Amino acid sequence: MGWHHYFTLATLKEHRDLLLGHVRDHPFLSAAVFFGIYAGALSCSIPINTPLNVAGGFLFGWLEGGLLAITAATLGATVIYLATDTALAGPLRALGGKPLIRVEDAIRRNALFYLLISRIVPIFPFVLVNVAAGMLDVPLGTFVLTTFFGEMPVTFTYASLGSGLGRLFDHGARPSFHLLAQPSIFLPLLALALFVLIPFGWRAYSMRRKPRG
Repeated sequence: MGWHHYFTLATLKEHRDLLLGHVRDHPFLSAAVFFGIYAGALSCSIPINTPLNVAGGFLFGWLEGGLLAITAATLGATVIYLATDTALAGPLRALGGKPLIRVEDAIRRNALFYLLISRIVPIFPFVLVNVAAGMLDVPLGTFVLTTFFGEMPVTFTYASLGSGLGRLFDHGARPSFHLLAQPSIFLPLLALALFVLIPFGWRAYSMRRKPRG
């Protein structure tokens, strides 16, 4: 579709003064436009989370930009979830029969765990998680909460990187989004995911050790 030609660090650098000037003169309008673009893109399953997370930090600072991005991502994801749940969940259950129902029940019992990990460590595409949650009829409240809080680590990481782009531009650097896919970024997220796993792992271990009556 060519969207990647517009959401680049080179574009941010080229239009830096114009964008920052607009944010300075029209802060609420700028935030609303950014929010609308982000939520609209994700509700249409356009995978531009990372560029927009960085852009949000660059334009609004890591805190405001991160919060805007997280809220917009949650809204866009929920639109996909509801559309999938409404259109596909019923036919999928009818097609899959009892085996799918058993898988669905297992996922529903541990939906908080599965969704939280998939958000903190984005091993699976963001859009795929939204669709899968809707198809498997994960509770809406669980989906919204895990999306909002699970997206925080990665979103604030990229927003923080975005907030430092100005200094790189001032020094004549030519950063690329490829530089964001570094172990220094994803290893801390993996460590956080493992930390989140601890209570779930302990619960599973305790249940296995519990005497069966």
